[in-house]
Amino acid sequence: MSGATGSRDARAQALDWGPVGLVVFDLDGTLYDARRLRLRMAAWLLADAARHRSLQVPRTLATFRRMRESLAEAGARASAETSGLPAEMTHTEGRTGEAPMACPGVDFLRLQYRLPAQRLGCRPAEVQARVEDWMERRPLRWLAACRRPGIAALFDALRAQGKQVAVLSDYPALDKLAALGLRADPVVWAGDAGVGRLKPDPRGLRQILARTGVAADRTVVVGDRADRDGAVAARVGARALLLGRPRAGRASAPDDALWIQGFNDPLFAPLLQAGSAGRSGGAFRADGTAGAGGTADAGGAGGPIRGTG
Repeated sequence: MSGATGSRDARAQALDWGPVGLVVFDLDGTLYDARRLRLRMAAWLLADAARHRSLQVPRTLATFRRMRESLAEAGARASAETSGLPAEMTHTEGRTGEAPMACPGVDFLRLQYRLPAQRLGCRPAEVQARVEDWMERRPLRWLAACRRPGIAALFDALRAQGKQVAVLSDYPALDKLAALGLRADPVVWAGDAGVGRLKPDPRGLRQILARTGVAADRTVVVGDRADRDGAVAARVGARALLLGRPRAGRASAPDDALWIQGFNDPLFAPLLQAGSAGRSGGAFRADGTAGAGGTADAGGAGGPIRGTG
């Protein structure tokens, strides 16, 4: 066996998919290439600014993103019921939004617009209108072109093996999923009832676990940020798969997190090969139940997911 082949085989065995019953995907930056989308949107935004001779929209979007990051970090610090994460994942001392997010019952949906409006000297409704236009509606036309290679086949393969596929996002997700041509259930975002916090606060992920009935130790969270997706997985005891490469100075990831380069990564080979065999041989139907000549893997018996980080 060559060294390259041995390395691929080792990656394919790094996680035992048998016990996994649920895979929860982040959306933005995970299901599509965020850099590619940003380049397309930046050109559109600059053209719009030149046409109107105003930088009001770019300034609003940049301020909104910065304030939302502060809200996420403040929320992580405020959710004191989940401890045990490295300090760099939750440290927000002196950040705007920490005090409001620490208050019980805070209206997150209003706060995310009110704080940028205060900084910009405009009305929250103006911030909301620009954000919804430029960050939620306009990008939809480009999402299909930016979809990550292999993600549709992976969704199909997971369902063919009887595993549930969910999405947990900090932003509204249903329209984006439709634009990407993908389907997940349940789909939860930070603004849903009973959530009201950004990742790494675990409320959204816990809601998904409750709705699917799958235990945390049979759950895998897939995302592109160690400090958000990796941290939220650690908070409930799920396993994290993170897109990219660990880099010096990057926020610490959970000790058992695995890093992947994409959705054709050898880590997914057992799923994709089984899914391909099922489709070609008629072993699995679209709903994941067994057809003639085959049996559906319902995720195996309970128990921790095995593998090395």
